[in-house]
Amino acid sequence: MIRRYLLILTLLVPALAAKADERLMLSGFGTLGAAWFSNETADFSTNTQPIGPGRSKTIDFGLDSRLGGQADIELGKHLQFTLQGIIQRRPGRDFKPEVSLAHLRWHPVENFSLRLGRTQDNSFLASEYRLANLPNPWVRPPPEVYGLIPLIYEDGLDANWRQAIGNGHLDLSLSLGRGDFSVARSNEAGLEAVDIRQTQRLVARWQGGNWQAKASYGTRQLSYAPAALQPAIDMVTRIDPASGAQLAIQDVALQTWTLGLAYDSDDWLLMAEWAQRRSVSAFADASGAYVLAGYRFGQTMPYAGIARRVTDGASVSSRNPLATAIIDEIYASQERKNITLTLGLNVALTPTVILRSQIDFIRAADNTWGAGPYNNHAPDYNDQHPPRERLISVGVDFIF
Repeated sequence: MIRRYLLILTLLVPALAAKADERLMLSGFGTLGAAWFSNETADFSTNTQPIGPGRSKTIDFGLDSRLGGQADIELGKHLQFTLQGIIQRRPGRDFKPEVSLAHLRWHPVENFSLRLGRTQDNSFLASEYRLANLPNPWVRPPPEVYGLIPLIYEDGLDANWRQAIGNGHLDLSLSLGRGDFSVARSNEAGLEAVDIRQTQRLVARWQGGNWQAKASYGTRQLSYAPAALQPAIDMVTRIDPASGAQLAIQDVALQTWTLGLAYDSDDWLLMAEWAQRRSVSAFADASGAYVLAGYRFGQTMPYAGIARRVTDGASVSSRNPLATAIIDEIYASQERKNITLTLGLNVALTPTVILRSQIDFIRAADNTWGAGPYNNHAPDYNDQHPPRERLISVGVDFIF
């Protein structure tokens, strides 16, 4: 039903505003990027990307590259419509365009607004710019944190209240919605559907001077049947029905928490974020954090950061020894722990174009499948002692 309304909004609202050209603002953004990964037995791929540099490609031009356009239409004094489309690599390895924003925004008073339609998840410091990357300091957001909530946009309703406090202001946002997306199967061809319903998220953001702080808590009903895990879940269900019912990823309550703090002056940029996701299911709990610092020399900013990703222990247990062994294997197959050291350099060629270069030194823990973004492992991938890796990325971010 929401998708039907979204389609109606997308088709009709621009037509209603066609006669009011002065109320229409068009803009665009994009990234042209290339990446090389030192591991030839696994790919480095972020969020829902199916492949990346490494095993699949020596140099990958599709990992970070994207092109987007946006239309903002004033429908009245207190009503606006936003439509954004984007082209980037999708889980099916194609580059078909898709709608990333499509919502009506009503702000009857200065401090309060409502949005209905497709919006972006606003849990993180860089949530508003996860796709339009120019305002961000990096080639890509640290996957150790941002990869914990890979769904970028969702359909529903959100309300925002802004209140002046001292020398800054506090924004409180409550979101209700849902989002369906697909992910590529790990280490094999094919796609799997992920259904997220009944999203409820509260976000608080304070901004004052050069400082920004953000915190969020969200719950989502997650349904997901990964082909790699489902046979093991079914086996546990036959041995221990109660534990098998807990393992099933069907309308599972997925909880997420995020915390972020940033300081941005003419010279210094400091950022730190932490995120965690938890559920009682076969879906492994995980948490991550990063710290980043940069210093501006005119139009040039070198930066450095360190990030860590941890896959937490089992959330389901059994008193049956055989079921316990299978459950342990289910969680072991999702073990992804790593520490990443990042060094980068940004050069602002113009106010709307930034050239970026970045190298990531990744150290994965023993007995894991590498960092969170590793995918498409070869049969001879060394998960017992993963080697230290290097990821080199260059890119140009622009807006127009």
